[in-house]
Amino acid sequence: MVGKKVGSNQSDDYSFKWWEHTYNNAAKNIENKKTRLNEEDGTTETVKLPKKRRKDDVTEEKDVIVYARFRKSSILNGTHEKSIREETNLKQELNNHNEIKSIPTVSDEDLHRICEGRTAHKGARHGIHMNGKLKRLEDQETLLITSVAMKTTVEIASDKREKKKKKKKRKSEEDEEFYCILNSIMVSGAHRAFLFGISFNRFFRTKKLKIILPYLFGTATALTYTYHRQTFVTHASMLDFGVNTDANDIYDSALFIADPVTDKTLLQKNSQSYQSRMEIFIMKLQYHLCRQLETYEDGEKHFQVDRWLRQEGGGGISCVLQDGDVFEKAGVNISVVHGKLPVQAIEQMRSRGHQFIARDLPLDFFAAGISSVIHPRNPYVPTVHFNYRYFELIDIDGSVHWWYGGGTDLTPYYLDESDCKHFHLTLKKTCDKHDKTYYNKFKKWCDDYFNISYRDNERRGVGGIFFDDLNEQGQEKCFSFLKACGNSVIPSYLPLVEKNYLKSYSLNEREWQLIRRGRYAEFNLVLDRGTKFGLQTPGSRIESILMSLPAVAMWKYQYPIKDGSEEKKLVQILKNPKEWV
Repeated sequence: MVGKKVGSNQSDDYSFKWWEHTYNNAAKNIENKKTRLNEEDGTTETVKLPKKRRKDDVTEEKDVIVYARFRKSSILNGTHEKSIREETNLKQELNNHNEIKSIPTVSDEDLHRICEGRTAHKGARHGIHMNGKLKRLEDQETLLITSVAMKTTVEIASDKREKKKKKKKRKSEEDEEFYCILNSIMVSGAHRAFLFGISFNRFFRTKKLKIILPYLFGTATALTYTYHRQTFVTHASMLDFGVNTDANDIYDSALFIADPVTDKTLLQKNSQSYQSRMEIFIMKLQYHLCRQLETYEDGEKHFQVDRWLRQEGGGGISCVLQDGDVFEKAGVNISVVHGKLPVQAIEQMRSRGHQFIARDLPLDFFAAGISSVIHPRNPYVPTVHFNYRYFELIDIDGSVHWWYGGGTDLTPYYLDESDCKHFHLTLKKTCDKHDKTYYNKFKKWCDDYFNISYRDNERRGVGGIFFDDLNEQGQEKCFSFLKACGNSVIPSYLPLVEKNYLKSYSLNEREWQLIRRGRYAEFNLVLDRGTKFGLQTPGSRIESILMSLPAVAMWKYQYPIKDGSEEKKLVQILKNPKEWV
């Protein structure tokens, strides 16, 4: 340590770069000289030039004092310490500021003019705006928006034109079909009118009635056909089906959803019997209704078709759609059964006014019917139920007792009076075509039948029509009326589905729907006569009988219903049935 000065670095003995030190000392001694020619005497002289020093070097030499290897950073001033570095930094900032102020500024107009509108400065300082660039961007944006808008307008117009073309084509095809039929009717009518005129002239000449009668009958036939066809056109246009959804009793296996219960050969052979005609009709009605309901599920859900046979005789076809987007559960069942009817069931029929010779004996019977219950998912779409049946009972003397029965009723969860009026008006028009007294009589019967007496006479729904033991006006008239009632289901109910199935609903409204479904299940299990008959019939199929029950229902103890609410409004109607038409 001897000979070392204070502040010396001992590591210099090992890290000192002598060649770098020698180079730097040599560089300091270099003189910058310039040879200059003297024009007067033609001699040359050498001039020593001053060294160029950087500003930082000057500042550093002037303001910073180095003691050996220590750097002076501050000066003691009494009790305070003054920093040399802060003064140095302040001077540098002032110099930089002066340099910035010395930079000449260019106005926005001059810059725009110099750059010919192609650009502008990036800073937008001192209130100067990038008018050139912004103007160009604005023009580009306007052009883009205009082109997109024009393209969208063209596409929309194109789509509208395509839709109009399709609609016009469809309408032209329908009109063409209609006018072809109308033309044939008019030609036929004109031809008959011409012949009728000639015959009428002959009648006045000869006074013979037989000349004019054939043409009278022909004209009446044409007018009847026109009237009934117009009725169908009105019926179909209500839902815009485009096809005839009315079922009839003419054999056509293409309109069966499955093989009939009765052998096809036997069914065609006995196609004029009421047993066969009834089976054919309900098979077709089942097909039409299932296909129409499936259209609301967008091909995602289809009816599960279950054809079953009964060991005692006959069988049925159960069609059930479950967990659909529109229909939570929908069932359309037919049954064609025969065999021996128990004494208990016979006595129940006797209590309704039927007279049988047999006493305490089972009798041969035949029953064919269609039954359907449709439970939608949306609380604003009502539930519908219908059942139409034909029954034969053979007494011990061989006499046949027959009758028809059935009905259609609506169960809304939220009251829409226009829906109820449409439903009842459709049923009334159907009834009035056969007997003007049917609607009022069968509506009251429906209100009385679907009455949950132990719930303070609360009805299951807003009613419809219901009848049983119908055999008063002859079998053909009764069968025609039953077919008309069955065919009224689609036009009376599907418009309500179409109107309401897309409406939004809350959890409270869904809960109210499930509470009302509980009432529905109560009636079916406790009071419904059809359920009781099915359970009493030997070999009955429980799955098909209980198909009418909803997939989900709810019972809550003393469920509160607020006064003035929509729920209260419905309950008041259920306890006090209303005349809708």
